[in-house]
Amino acid sequence: MGARFSGNEPIRQAELPSPGRSIEDPPILTPGASVSCWLEPKGEEYTKLADVIDRTAALLGTPRFEPHVTLLGGLRLGDKPDRRLRDLIGQSLQLAHEMEPLKLVFKKDALGFPQWNQCLLSKVHVRDGDALSLSNASARRRFLSITQGLDPNGIFDAEFPPPVRAPHCSYAYTEFANGSDQQAMIKDFNSDESWLHSFGFTASSISLWDTTGGLKGVPTWRKLVEFPMCHSSPSSAGVPRGAPFPAAVGDAATPSSQATVVALSTSLSRTAVSAPSAGPLTSSTSTGGL
Repeated sequence: MGARFSGNEPIRQAELPSPGRSIEDPPILTPGASVSCWLEPKGEEYTKLADVIDRTAALLGTPRFEPHVTLLGGLRLGDKPDRRLRDLIGQSLQLAHEMEPLKLVFKKDALGFPQWNQCLLSKVHVRDGDALSLSNASARRRFLSITQGLDPNGIFDAEFPPPVRAPHCSYAYTEFANGSDQQAMIKDFNSDESWLHSFGFTASSISLWDTTGGLKGVPTWRKLVEFPMCHSSPSSAGVPRGAPFPAAVGDAATPSSQATVVALSTSLSRTAVSAPSAGPLTSSTSTGGL
């Protein structure tokens, strides 16, 4: 069993900031839409990973996508996507506020599974800590109370989807014709891209993406909103900290703590919003792997 998040205070309903420091026109999603929370590289680290994904997509004839590590995916918005999306955006801001930048390290050798979204990937981890797992557990508590109606005051273990059951960075999304083709591709990839064995990147923000449509929907995926992690120093990769559930976004905030919304959707404006003040994060950690 990995990191665990145990809540001791009731979750407060998240609200978007009041007019003047808000997302003025939240994106419109269709009923049944699916949203994912990502950690993305920046700068040179982004360029290197994007190049790998582009070259792999050209080789396989598969869709290109933005490099990322999924913190929590498959958040289905049901028949009330607008309301749930607003709640997810509010909770994303609060989650970012409690986190510090994560230095993600790639594990040696890519691998793959017979599933389109885990067909070619590298596992990642945070060296000397469980901050990534703890952040996943906190995200599950925040987001699943919205999308699945789970009790936010329960205990949430870190959980990543099967079959890999670990945080990872994907290089391709496709369905191989057979296992032999896939294994040959993985072997060639590890030979050609051996530099990835020592690669890593620092995640300094979290973003919400519209990931509706499965494999066929990959070309239409779009970023909805992005929040920088507020407890940041340039080289830190510490355990996330902050109040278990800070005050709602619209409440009083510390002037020195601000989160910048970065939206690629044309329906979103880039706006600075104030984040609430925070104290220490309450958590418990059990031994064992994910």
